[in-house]
Amino acid sequence: MIEADTALTAEQSQQLNTLDARIEAQSAAVEAAQNRAKLLSSLDEAQAKAAELTAQAPALNAEWDKTEARRPELAELDAKLQRFAEWEPRYQELSTAAASAKTARAQAEQAAAALEKDQKTLSSTDTALAQLEPQITACGEPNAELESCRKTIELAQSQQQDCQALLDDIPRLHTAQANWQRTADEYRQKQQQADAAQHSSAEMQRALNAARAGILAQDLVDGTPCPVCGALHHPAPAAPAPSHVTEAACNKAAQAAASAAAEASKASTAAGEAKAAAQTQRDTLYARTAAFLARRRQHYTGPQADALTPDELQTVLQAQHDSLRRGLAEVHDRMANAESRKKDLEKLTRQKAQLQAQRPDQANAVEQARTAQANAEKAAAEAQTRLAEGQKNLPWPDAAAMAAARAETQKQRRTLQAALDAAAKSRDAFSKELAAAQSAAQTLAEQAGDTASRPDPAAQQQALTALQAKRKNLRDQNQAALHRLDTNRDALANLKKAITAAESARANAAMLDNLSKTINGNLTQKQKLPFEQYVQSFYFDGVVTAANRRFTRMTGGQYTLRRRQSADIAAKTALELDVFDAYTGKTRPVGSLSGGESFLAALSLALGISDTIQESAGGISVDTLFVDEGFGTLDADALQKAIDTLTALAGSDKLVGIISHVETLQDRIPKQILVQKTKCGSKAQVELG
Repeated sequence: MIEADTALTAEQSQQLNTLDARIEAQSAAVEAAQNRAKLLSSLDEAQAKAAELTAQAPALNAEWDKTEARRPELAELDAKLQRFAEWEPRYQELSTAAASAKTARAQAEQAAAALEKDQKTLSSTDTALAQLEPQITACGEPNAELESCRKTIELAQSQQQDCQALLDDIPRLHTAQANWQRTADEYRQKQQQADAAQHSSAEMQRALNAARAGILAQDLVDGTPCPVCGALHHPAPAAPAPSHVTEAACNKAAQAAASAAAEASKASTAAGEAKAAAQTQRDTLYARTAAFLARRRQHYTGPQADALTPDELQTVLQAQHDSLRRGLAEVHDRMANAESRKKDLEKLTRQKAQLQAQRPDQANAVEQARTAQANAEKAAAEAQTRLAEGQKNLPWPDAAAMAAARAETQKQRRTLQAALDAAAKSRDAFSKELAAAQSAAQTLAEQAGDTASRPDPAAQQQALTALQAKRKNLRDQNQAALHRLDTNRDALANLKKAITAAESARANAAMLDNLSKTINGNLTQKQKLPFEQYVQSFYFDGVVTAANRRFTRMTGGQYTLRRRQSADIAAKTALELDVFDAYTGKTRPVGSLSGGESFLAALSLALGISDTIQESAGGISVDTLFVDEGFGTLDADALQKAIDTLTALAGSDKLVGIISHVETLQDRIPKQILVQKTKCGSKAQVELG
């Protein structure tokens, strides 16, 4: 289907190209018909315009002839303008007299203004002198205030510097105290290390002492007396542990303990020195602060310096520093005000001296201006009299009036001349327009030829519209085919996505199958443990961890039980045990332990099971525990550790019973049930210690 739609859209595209060519040709035909119609329309308009202009010609010619009949009025206006030229010399003399009178009047007014100005200047000087006196008095004595402010600033700045120095010393005190704390912490750490090294050395020495019997037994030979008991036969000589403590190891541990003790002593000395330095710095800071606060007693009423912590001391000093800063700002403001008033006083004093020096000249200028004003008024009156004499027997009062009349006459002449020129210009333009219209009509008639055949643009346009509609229909079919093609392509893409999703589902199923094999212990190259055995091994790890809390202590830190871990472990061997030997650094089967060590391991596992049951089961409590035999295989040190462990367990509200024939236990267990074998049977005897 996709291939068929692709072929269909290609065919439709070719048909669209053919229709586009036909539409282009029809558009040209429409354009030609429209141009022919426009030409005929232009011909009709040109012929109509020529006829209209021909009809307007008689009326226009009559109007232009009427305007031309006014041409004789130009001569009358020219004669009138000649008479204005004859009056011009008289009016020039009148203008001169008027200008002289105007100048004299202006000079008189200027003299009066100058007199008024000089009088105002003199009055302003007197007023300014009167106003300066209270301003000078208001300035006060700024020099004395400036001297007082300078002394106050010097004192405040000195105290501010002292306060800042104290503030700078507080972080140094914190640093010294932090150094003291750090050295003290280092001393405690070194001392703990020394104690641990001493404890380790003592433990190794006890282990060496416990192994001495086995070491001595290595040299025993039958028939040779034992250096301890003197026996000649040695049926069961003691055997030292496979990795017993040596004299060299004990000596090395002792040297390490001594070195750690020396380091602790050195750290103690450093801590003492740091403490002394911090105390000295604190004493010096508090003494200087007390002295500073004593100088500030007018501004500080709080506790004494010795009663404050370093942080409180810093707060107090910062408050004093801020107070000094604000006080300095206030004094600087007062000083700036005094400086300003000093400058004002100097300025006012200079102004007063200048005004007093200017006043005599200003008074003299007033008298001179008064005389000049009187002379100017007299000259203005004489010029006005001469102007009145010149205005007699003239048709206009002044040259301006005559100029206005002349301008009006000149305007009338220009208007008449413009009307005559416009009429002649309009007549000529109309003649040209009429000739042009008649010529255009003739030219368009020649271009149009036979006017009887007129094109039909509407029919051509209708044909073009039909072709465009056909193209639109084909275009819609093409769009539908393209849409169907896109839909099919989307369906194909969705099918591919579904195939991909199916592959993902198969992968998920494989993952779930792998999970099932994991739970059932069927994975290749993995431990073959079903889920049940896996859970058992998980809880067994908890039992081993609880057992090691006692087994490691009872074996002096030598042994640690471990559940066997291996990829090829099967369900039957998932709970196998190994033992890690701290002396050799190797792991070996638990069956390689000696009889006494195996007994301690079994005892630890039993106690571990008891602890795990109580921790996991909540309300279940194991209150009674019996230990049967096994003590005879223990050496003295191991026996002591086993007894200590059981004694500690019995002290936590539990009953622990020991079944043994080892006589050395009798002295260590206060409460006993003694069973003796006789010919008549066994009998029991209870001893409560």
